[in-house]
Amino acid sequence: MNIVAMCIGYIIMCLAAGGAIAATAIWVSLLSNRAQHALLNSFGGWKVFMEYRTWLNERKTDSSARDAE
Repeated sequence: MNIVAMCIGYIIMCLAAGGAIAATAIWVSLLSNRAQHALLNSFGGWKVFMEYRTWLNERKTDSSARDAE
């Protein structure tokens, strides 16, 4: 009986530790996501970022075409 109780206790402790680690990982990813969105909003938001991304990709494509000639 004592062995069964110890096994159940160990299982519960391992599950609790795994849950705590998972909760910490989720919290860190949410915090990182919020920080990235705050940084992006300080530069003008998603619209400005997408316009810059399009401009940069077009510029890279143009320079690649010029290098191929």
